[in-house]
Amino acid sequence: MPREAKMQLRRVQLELDVRQVTLEIVKTDQGADPGLLDERGEGGDGDGAEG
Repeated sequence: MPREAKMQLRRVQLELDVRQVTLEIVKTDQGADPGLLDERGEGGDGDGAEG
């Protein structure tokens, strides 16, 4: 197999692996609890104080 074809195969395999792992993360990650986010979409202690 020519060298360029091997390099392309490795790139495509790596891309496939990354997509598969990403899909697993998306399927298993429940995400943030909207009730725990402040108005900026960030987590906080709920007192509204900055710092």
